[in-house]
Amino acid sequence: MLAARFPASLQLGCVAIVISLLIALPTGVYAAVKRGTMLDVLRTQLRDPRAVTAVVLARARADADLRRVAGLVPAAGKTTAASYISPALTMGWATTPAIMRLTRSAMLEVLESEYIKLARIKGLPEWKVI
Repeated sequence: MLAARFPASLQLGCVAIVISLLIALPTGVYAAVKRGTMLDVLRTQLRDPRAVTAVVLARARADADLRRVAGLVPAAGKTTAASYISPALTMGWATTPAIMRLTRSAMLEVLESEYIKLARIKGLPEWKVI
């Protein structure tokens, strides 16, 4: 049974990692660059919201009227690529806060390095430095 389900689980895990990285890396960099802003404060408050996210997404997927109006993904099964969106988002959201924290701390360390200071002194635009 495990061997039969492994390919779908692997696909779902890969999509979840991609979603997590697409959310966490830019927000982690932004939180490092804009220290003290609302996003930076929100980053410190994020916890593991898998249970709440899963329930909300499952309810939204199962509600036929909402699905028809909002064009949401199917409520069950692995019928199309859209079937991966809700479970992958739930799984990816679990690792997003940790990746955001790691990205922010690494970015803060790099921003304080000598070569970044030299680039700023030489007049390189801030967006290029980032």
